Amino acid sequence: MTVAVSAILLNIAQLALTPDVQAWPVIQLNQVTERLNRGYFSAASIATTTQLSLAEPSRVLGVATYRAPATTYQAELVSQNVTKLNIQSGRAYTLEAKFKNTGTATWARTGQNFLAMNVAEPAGRISPFKDASWKEYAYRPTRLKETKVKPGEIATFRFVIKAPSTGGQYTEKFALVAENKTWLAGGQVIFAITVTPQPKPYQAKLIVQSHTSLSVAPGQVFTLMADFKNTGLKAWSNTGQNFIALNVANPAGRASAFKHASWSEYPYRPSRLQNSVLPVGQIGRVILTMQAPLQPGVYTESFALVAENLAWVRDGTVTFTITVTQPDHTVLTNEPDIRVGLYRPAGSVQLTMAEPFNVTDGNGQLLLPAAASEPITVSYLAGTYTVQSATVTQTTTQPVSVTAADGDGVIELLNYDNRPSWNLSLNDNKFRHQIDIQYAAATQKLWVINQLPIESYLRGIAEAGNDNPDEFLKTMSIAERTYAMYHVQRQTKHADEHYTVDAANDQVYRGYGFEIRAPHVAQMVEATAGQIVTYNGELAITPYYSHSDGRTRSWEEVWSGGPYPWLVSVPDPDCQGMELLGHGVGMSALGALSRARAGATAAQILAYYYTGTSTAKLY
Repeated sequence: MTVAVSAILLNIAQLALTPDVQAWPVIQLNQVTERLNRGYFSAASIATTTQLSLAEPSRVLGVATYRAPATTYQAELVSQNVTKLNIQSGRAYTLEAKFKNTGTATWARTGQNFLAMNVAEPAGRISPFKDASWKEYAYRPTRLKETKVKPGEIATFRFVIKAPSTGGQYTEKFALVAENKTWLAGGQVIFAITVTPQPKPYQAKLIVQSHTSLSVAPGQVFTLMADFKNTGLKAWSNTGQNFIALNVANPAGRASAFKHASWSEYPYRPSRLQNSVLPVGQIGRVILTMQAPLQPGVYTESFALVAENLAWVRDGTVTFTITVTQPDHTVLTNEPDIRVGLYRPAGSVQLTMAEPFNVTDGNGQLLLPAAASEPITVSYLAGTYTVQSATVTQTTTQPVSVTAADGDGVIELLNYDNRPSWNLSLNDNKFRHQIDIQYAAATQKLWVINQLPIESYLRGIAEAGNDNPDEFLKTMSIAERTYAMYHVQRQTKHADEHYTVDAANDQVYRGYGFEIRAPHVAQMVEATAGQIVTYNGELAITPYYSHSDGRTRSWEEVWSGGPYPWLVSVPDPDCQGMELLGHGVGMSALGALSRARAGATAAQILAYYYTGTSTAKLY
């Protein structure tokens, strides 16, 4: 019977089966169509083999199928040379499977219905393991090896695979087919294959890292370490044209938020390999010195090994999760507050906090609660303070205070521009504890005032740089604390304007911004907590200045009043020949720094410049 392919495809869904083929194995219509398209079967062989009839259209299948006799072509897997295989990418391997002919037809290597092994599930696809030896079709690795295999005999199917370049876990399935006739029931074999990429000239394996996650303070300098094994084909070196270095990654080339001054080569390179030479198979180390950014938060920093001028080192990546914490200060017993006059606003004051906060009046009455990061505006006109949020407006005749709803927070003055001249990208507009907006009737000036514990105030004083030696920073901390306490106790210098000291002329105070970028200064403040300079057991005022011209001045040489027996002229040899910079009374900062570098302690330096004094702990 001759039937056109198009007619079969058009009518196959309406074909009826003869009663004696109900148990035949099923192949779905889409598979029939696929095999017709690929030349597995002829139209005539489909009609003949499946005993399909166009004369009985009333017997319609629910799903279009065709069936072959189960006993004609059938197989049983007897053995396979491997079930699981580990192979490097690009490498070849010979697979073999043996099947028993459990059907009634003799299998042949040639002829109209030869036995072959094809890729399966889905059929017709191109396997990622296709080798050049698969010459018939991209989906057919081999035919039957024997010339003939009779029912009950064992058949061999042997073929070569080539591992793909992409590593991973693969499951490859193959199935037996009688060409132009049918797939063989039971004729499937499965191989589980693990592909590992071939070693590159430069390749690594991370062995250990000093931390996977850690917490640091803003501005803190810290060191991390990672050990890598050289798993490539070439030795590593930390010099030469292709030296091994550690660069910022994800993305590459950026300047890390944790860049430290020691990153001298490039802003994206913390270090080179520590080992001068590292042979293949050996373990080498990289060390990273890092400095935390000022902004608290959780950071993920990735770094990768690179063979300079050549390539990234495969698998040479290390990642650290770094939490930059919010500094937290415990108020000491009997530690007083100080009120710092920050600035006089030209108009309204806009502020917020990163946490819920409260706006209260001078009597402690709540004007409005604010959500975290909600902007608030405070203005003053003719005796009335107006407080506004996006939805609420409140007025009061009392000064206005802003504090965290729970604990000690940091207030940001949104419209205050307070940039240090040496780095205009910074803006010191954040302050701890409490901000007051208060009008001074005596001077007819509106002030923004920062009230906070005195030790927190000292951490924000920018009179000495972070890189100075410990004893000098201790000296400055004690002198600054003593000067501040003198005015806290007297409360006279700025009484008309409702604050204790100002942020510019008394001591240079920049608040939270300086505190977090100068952690060494903060450490020395903590190391001297509560310590002051005393004369005959009483607190002594401690003026200081930049440097002398070879000698300090007594109080009465410069100012009226006095004399103060501890503020007398003393030689300042380290400043000999310089011009006087400052008022000249008390301690020369440059002279104190020189003495600290020469080994003098803070107590010795203070006793020299403030004659006859000693240090004592006030609280």
